Amino acid sequence: MCASLLLDSEADLGGDGELFMEQAVSAASNLIQALLMNRSRCRRRLRRGLEDWGNLYQHGLNADNSPQFQAYMVVHGWTWANEHPGDIAGPLATWVEVETCSVMLAHLLMGFELSLYEPADYAMVYWYVDLLGMVWQQGSKHLQEQQPALITTPGPTHKKGSSSSSSTAAGLGGAKLPSKASAKGSKAAAAAAAAAKAAQQQQQQPTKHSSSSSDAHLHSSGSSKPEWLLSNLILEAQRQLAMGTLRLMMALPLLELYKHPELPFNSEAQRFDQRFAAFHSLQRPEPLVYEQFVTSTSVEGVEPVQLLRLAGESFKRAQQACGVALKGPSSLPISQQQQLDLKAMDRVAATNGIAVMLLARTAASSSSSSNGTAAAGGMGAAAAKPAAAGPQLKPHYEFAVSKNFPTLTLKSAAAAATAAR
Repeated sequence: MCASLLLDSEADLGGDGELFMEQAVSAASNLIQALLMNRSRCRRRLRRGLEDWGNLYQHGLNADNSPQFQAYMVVHGWTWANEHPGDIAGPLATWVEVETCSVMLAHLLMGFELSLYEPADYAMVYWYVDLLGMVWQQGSKHLQEQQPALITTPGPTHKKGSSSSSSTAAGLGGAKLPSKASAKGSKAAAAAAAAAKAAQQQQQQPTKHSSSSSDAHLHSSGSSKPEWLLSNLILEAQRQLAMGTLRLMMALPLLELYKHPELPFNSEAQRFDQRFAAFHSLQRPEPLVYEQFVTSTSVEGVEPVQLLRLAGESFKRAQQACGVALKGPSSLPISQQQQLDLKAMDRVAATNGIAVMLLARTAASSSSSSNGTAAAGGMGAAAAKPAAAGPQLKPHYEFAVSKNFPTLTLKSAAAAATAAR
């Protein structure tokens, strides 16, 4: 989007618009420099650069509401409709929010690659990854639907309009169960798959200069933008893996397979603040607090089998997104590294899906045995406790396949003790 403005030599954006473009180029160049460094320095530069993106968001708000940029949008037939009436953010500020999400996601996921997190941190990090991914998908979809094509001479453009997806607050439901986030993730994966299928069908057909009205809805989500489609598929796979892993981690304590360790130096709330302290200075995406994490991941009244079922569904959707990206049309600009990452995520989702099925079967059989014993012996108190998946299983997380998402291995307690010696 900003590239379109830079290439439009006749654009008169006014003082606020020119200042925004200057700062946007500076932020983008700093981001490119950071990505060329080693992973440790890159992560540190990304964290420090968040202050620049925060300032750029304010510049974007000023430029969006400047008379010159509003006139530019009118000349080019570009309309912008916010989902919330009180929201003054326009396309420039929205673009900044999307790019800021990308920086924050890279910062969080690199922490796994550099082994900076303790197992006690995994749940909160994946919870934050899910939310940031949803904000990115909503903002980028809004941009793709409503931005016009690059115009170098004044003239109207065709408006691709439809309202964006659900509000940011709904992202907290990604970990709160039962929730609507699983349905939203399923719709996002289905939309991405449909868009890729439509692009593949277009590639197989002769080139046309115009599209029929019946095909208009296929392009409303930006399927004509291969780069955006590929990024959306990759992020969808990451989101579903994050949600599946989080739900799996929430189920293990209920199955008596994992006990949250006692933190010797600081509380979980303090660790949350430390992990995401760099995000607190940002205006958008809106920083999250520990109380939101606790509320969203509460398992009160939730059965472990339900958590495992939802985790399995997330892993299946992750595989679907990976499959669409890997087997999609050749127009998708996928690199060799992206192929490797997608294949690794696909393997992690498949492996964890099998582990979830094994845990669900073991939990169901343990629950049946527990209920039968309680009925025979009148052990009502014992029956009220969560059914353990069996003392013979010991979970272990490994990052051998993917650097950012672990595979869950289930070993017998005897084998785990032998391996530890």
